[in-house]
Amino acid sequence: MNKTMIAKINWILSNLVGKTLELTVWTYFTFICKGKVNHIEKLPNGPCILAFNHESYMDWMFVYDIFKRNYKKKIYFVAKKKLFTSYFFNLLMQYGNAICLNQEKVDKSSIKEILRVLKKDSGIIGIFPEGTRSRTGKLLKGYPGIVKLWKLSKVPIVPVGLNGFYEVLPPSCIIPRRFSCSIDIGTPLYYEQIVKGSHNDDFLVSNIMQEIAKLTNQEYEFCID
Repeated sequence: MNKTMIAKINWILSNLVGKTLELTVWTYFTFICKGKVNHIEKLPNGPCILAFNHESYMDWMFVYDIFKRNYKKKIYFVAKKKLFTSYFFNLLMQYGNAICLNQEKVDKSSIKEILRVLKKDSGIIGIFPEGTRSRTGKLLKGYPGIVKLWKLSKVPIVPVGLNGFYEVLPPSCIIPRRFSCSIDIGTPLYYEQIVKGSHNDDFLVSNIMQEIAKLTNQEYEFCID
């Protein structure tokens, strides 16, 4: 079997798996969990970066589907390279146009792709600043990669709180549980107001994580004053 045929098969499987899971996830969020999206009006009209807390391995799929189906907004999520090594997850990442990022070194090609998306009139990038999902539901330390992208793109960062997603799909579960959940959108943080100063990257990511903490009714334990 040649590479072209393999690519076609993967494309077909990616769409089949993606569309099936998309409908399943949307139905589960909407009807089983009675999920809500609060303050969608706070999203900027132009390009932006959405910064989420990370509670389960399906967070991105829930958000991707809800925004796509309910608001006709396409989010390009940044995902760590490790996820692309799983054939199943690789199919989902292809379907969702996720951007693969190598966390172990500077990944210039991925950064170029992220900036290309943010140059679109309605380009939206989704990032989990913690870099991995929480095993307890509590916020982890945020990493400054998101700030570096902020400085390069100068687009607004929108903090977003995912509430109830840990209870729906904690690390010990494979099958989602029934639990009320919500996607809570915060006030955009604008480059001109925050970054354009003398603050270092760790301070700025702490600022972002504190906003996410407010949206998830938590305390951010790694606060930098």
